[in-house]
Amino acid sequence: MVVLSALVVAALAALMMFVLASPRYISVPSGSMLPSIRVGDSVLVESLTYRFRGPQPGEIVLFDDPVPSGLTLIKRVVAVAGQMSISKAGVCWWMVLP
Repeated sequence: MVVLSALVVAALAALMMFVLASPRYISVPSGSMLPSIRVGDSVLVESLTYRFRGPQPGEIVLFDDPVPSGLTLIKRVVAVAGQMSISKAGVCWWMVLP
Protein backbone atom coordinates (compact mmCIF):
# COMPACT_ATOMS: atom_id res chain seq x y z
CA MET A 1 0.00 0.00 0.00
CA VAL A 2 2.88 2.39 0.83
CA VAL A 3 4.53 1.66 -2.53
CA LEU A 4 1.27 2.34 -4.38
CA SER A 5 0.76 5.68 -2.64
CA ALA A 6 4.39 6.64 -3.37
CA LEU A 7 3.85 5.80 -7.05
CA VAL A 8 0.67 7.90 -7.14
CA VAL A 9 2.47 10.86 -5.55
CA ALA A 10 5.37 10.48 -8.01
CA ALA A 11 2.96 10.31 -10.97
CA LEU A 12 1.12 13.43 -9.80
CA ALA A 13 4.42 15.28 -9.30
CA ALA A 14 5.56 14.28 -12.80
CA LEU A 15 2.25 15.45 -14.27
CA MET A 16 2.54 18.80 -12.48
CA MET A 17 6.12 19.26 -13.74
CA PHE A 18 4.98 18.45 -17.28
CA VAL A 19 2.15 20.99 -17.12
CA LEU A 20 4.27 23.72 -15.48
CA ALA A 21 7.24 23.25 -17.77
CA SER A 22 4.97 23.00 -20.83
CA PRO A 23 7.61 21.34 -23.01
CA ARG A 24 7.19 21.78 -26.74
CA TYR A 25 9.04 20.94 -29.93
CA ILE A 26 10.30 23.82 -32.08
CA SER A 27 11.58 23.49 -35.62
CA VAL A 28 14.74 25.60 -36.05
CA PRO A 29 13.94 28.32 -38.63
CA SER A 30 17.45 29.56 -39.54
CA GLY A 31 21.08 28.52 -39.80
CA SER A 32 22.37 30.90 -37.13
CA MET A 33 23.37 27.97 -34.88
CA LEU A 34 25.31 26.00 -37.53
CA PRO A 35 27.03 23.55 -37.24
CA SER A 36 25.54 22.62 -33.82
CA ILE A 37 21.90 22.90 -34.82
CA ARG A 38 20.83 22.80 -38.45
CA VAL A 39 17.86 24.38 -40.24
CA GLY A 40 14.80 22.19 -39.77
CA ASP A 41 16.15 20.36 -36.69
CA SER A 42 13.59 19.89 -33.94
CA VAL A 43 14.50 20.86 -30.39
CA LEU A 44 12.60 20.10 -27.21
CA VAL A 45 12.08 23.28 -25.21
CA GLU A 46 11.24 23.59 -21.51
CA SER A 47 10.72 26.87 -19.72
CA LEU A 48 10.49 25.78 -16.08
CA THR A 49 14.20 26.41 -15.45
CA TYR A 50 13.89 30.13 -16.22
CA ARG A 51 11.13 30.58 -13.66
CA PHE A 52 13.83 30.06 -11.00
CA ARG A 53 16.90 31.64 -12.61
CA GLY A 54 17.98 33.56 -15.69
CA PRO A 55 19.87 32.15 -18.66
CA GLN A 56 23.56 31.39 -18.18
CA PRO A 57 26.43 31.71 -20.71
CA GLY A 58 26.61 28.70 -23.00
CA GLU A 59 22.90 27.87 -22.80
CA ILE A 60 20.63 27.91 -25.83
CA VAL A 61 17.51 30.06 -25.56
CA LEU A 62 14.46 30.66 -27.71
CA PHE A 63 12.61 33.95 -27.97
CA ASP A 64 10.16 35.75 -30.25
CA ASP A 65 11.69 37.87 -32.99
CA PRO A 66 11.65 41.53 -31.83
CA VAL A 67 10.75 42.51 -35.40
CA PRO A 68 7.14 41.37 -35.83
CA SER A 69 7.79 38.42 -38.15
CA GLY A 70 6.13 35.67 -36.14
CA LEU A 71 9.40 33.69 -35.98
CA THR A 72 10.82 32.07 -32.87
CA LEU A 73 14.59 32.66 -32.81
CA ILE A 74 17.17 30.32 -31.27
CA LYS A 75 20.48 31.68 -29.98
CA ARG A 76 23.31 30.74 -27.63
CA VAL A 77 23.80 33.00 -24.58
CA VAL A 78 27.29 34.51 -24.76
CA ALA A 79 27.21 36.97 -21.85
CA VAL A 80 24.75 38.15 -19.23
CA ALA A 81 24.40 41.37 -17.23
CA GLY A 82 27.77 42.43 -15.82
CA GLN A 83 29.77 40.63 -18.52
CA MET A 84 31.26 41.81 -21.81
CA SER A 85 31.94 39.64 -24.84
CA ILE A 86 34.35 40.15 -27.73
CA SER A 87 34.54 37.98 -30.86
CA LYS A 88 37.79 37.88 -32.82
CA ALA A 89 38.73 35.43 -35.57
CA GLY A 90 35.83 33.14 -34.69
CA VAL A 91 36.74 32.94 -31.00
CA CYS A 92 34.47 34.43 -28.36
CA TRP A 93 36.06 35.95 -25.26
CA TRP A 94 34.12 37.26 -22.28
CA MET A 95 35.04 39.00 -19.08
CA VAL A 96 33.33 40.22 -15.93
CA LEU A 97 33.01 43.99 -15.81
CA PRO A 98 34.10 45.80 -12.62
